[in-house]
Amino acid sequence: HLSQGFVGHTPHAAMDWAAYQQVQAGGAAHSGHPPPFINYGAHHGQESQSIWRSPGFLGLSFLALCTIAAVLWRFHSDGFYGLVKTGPPPPPQWALDLLPQIGDQDHLKRGESNNPFRQQVEDIFGGTRVEGYPAGTPGDEDFITWNSGKKIEGEFGPVVLSDKAAALRATLIQQGWNHRILYHGTENPFVTSILTGGFLNSDGWHGVGIYATCTFAHSQCYAPGDGESILKLEVYWNPVNQSQYFNHVPHNSLANDVYVIRDPLLVYPVELMRCCPEELTCR
Repeated sequence: HLSQGFVGHTPHAAMDWAAYQQVQAGGAAHSGHPPPFINYGAHHGQESQSIWRSPGFLGLSFLALCTIAAVLWRFHSDGFYGLVKTGPPPPPQWALDLLPQIGDQDHLKRGESNNPFRQQVEDIFGGTRVEGYPAGTPGDEDFITWNSGKKIEGEFGPVVLSDKAAALRATLIQQGWNHRILYHGTENPFVTSILTGGFLNSDGWHGVGIYATCTFAHSQCYAPGDGESILKLEVYWNPVNQSQYFNHVPHNSLANDVYVIRDPLLVYPVELMRCCPEELTCR
């Protein structure tokens, strides 16, 4: 019943059975010697080696090596944190500590020159500039007086915030503060001082603070002519109490869209725009 042992085996087994029958016919079975050894393992080993050498297996192996190399490179570049991070990094502690102070009883001092609270604002915004231009130097009230009415070429384009200003703005967002877009028209000589030092307060008809409008068109009324500057601003507030941070004030104009902002740490310029392409809405 040796033939039954070959049933169901590979085609190599059928070939071995034919060879065995030939040996039997030659009388080897009557010589007293055992039948020849049939090496199934050699045939199965050849099949296994053919799998290792197949194009599909080699392709999968190459893909696996590429994946491992990418993971190792990410680990080398970013460290362990780069592999497990799922969101933005936590805000710096100094920014978290500063949040409760924004809009507090010292907010007016942050908009006045030459005091420790103003120095804090200038330290945060120092280095903020228009893209493609160097950062300027913060000015005080005397700087405004000396440069008012001067005509210089404007700097227009996206604003690049300093690292600290960007970190504080990101912290406001992460902590759930709201913001909206407002506009502020000004003279070109004042732009670099505003960017790299933060806004100074104005003493207007509706109190002390930073005046801004909801519309670009109305902001043109506060810039002294074509080629002067309009700052596009992000203005932030804590939704628990918006009136603590900025308020709408009545304005005798068709737009009636003027707001007064209480603290320069609430105001983040995002773009410098050229005046005055739109129809003025000053009345």
